[in-house]
Amino acid sequence: VRRWRDSEARILLLVSLRSGALQPPVQPQLPNLIEWLVQMERELEPSHLELGLLDERDIVQLMLSILDPPDADFAQWVFNETRGHPFYLMESLKDMLERRALHPKQLREGQWGFEVDAEHDLGKAIRVPSTVRAVIRSRLSRLSPNAFSLLAAGAVLELRLTFERLCAVSNIAKDIGLPALDELVSGQLLLEVAQASAASIYIFTHNMIRDVVYTEAGDARRRLFHRRALGILEDAGASEAVLAHHAVAAGLAEVAFRHSLTAGKEALRLAAVNEAKAHLEKALQLAKEELPDSVDVQSQIRELYLHLAQTYELSGQPVQAQFVYDELRKLPPK
Repeated sequence: VRRWRDSEARILLLVSLRSGALQPPVQPQLPNLIEWLVQMERELEPSHLELGLLDERDIVQLMLSILDPPDADFAQWVFNETRGHPFYLMESLKDMLERRALHPKQLREGQWGFEVDAEHDLGKAIRVPSTVRAVIRSRLSRLSPNAFSLLAAGAVLELRLTFERLCAVSNIAKDIGLPALDELVSGQLLLEVAQASAASIYIFTHNMIRDVVYTEAGDARRRLFHRRALGILEDAGASEAVLAHHAVAAGLAEVAFRHSLTAGKEALRLAAVNEAKAHLEKALQLAKEELPDSVDVQSQIRELYLHLAQTYELSGQPVQAQFVYDELRKLPPK
């Protein structure tokens, strides 16, 4: 650099660096990198250009420009799933091309566009592409064990991530958990969101990170963490739907059946028919596959059949409703 400067060479040196790479934990090459950057500040007068995420308008306009025919719903869905992260966006589009959710289409004057597959379901989340998964796994491999445990607790909890809950689910003392939390925030894996008159909550910087963390946590850790989360959320008065989710994931069949049944009844009372059907069908599956045969369970199953039949009637499925009524009649008398 000095020789370039002394010879007045017209050279542009462009350095691309992810800011999270300069955060702890300390990598073997990190001190040398930081020292080099400091030296460049002394030798040159660099211009810093911080690249952020693409906003909603940018993503929607970009998608509409390449879709033929334009599909505003699909464009909005892509933004909602990728949240404007350019790398996640490009790799997700490549993945959708490979899975034929998008079809290449030759346009006028030799140009190309893409057509959305008619059977593509916008209700399903974008799959995490293998390239994105590899990058996220590389970032996770550099975390300390305590930081990864805290992050796995967040992936299990999903919502309302407070420091206290993260420590409780991961079973990490707060004094030890604090530097681990700093590691996750400085590494831009979690984002702190301040709340008025309440403790801050934390959110994943991207849902794809949460998906990979949840997978990498492993089955044994997930089940244990879901069990702890269930106890914490029961004490906090969480909704029956949330409790049912954690009970199912923890492998607690009887508890999951009870919460699923109650969640279905509550949804039915609020006329949320599709939600009620999902919870009641899950309760029925648990009853058939995993519950013991007892008088108390039989009573609950009667109640389940009755509410499930009502749900099918409200959703315009009379055949399914009649089938459930027939099954109800086959149950032993009280």
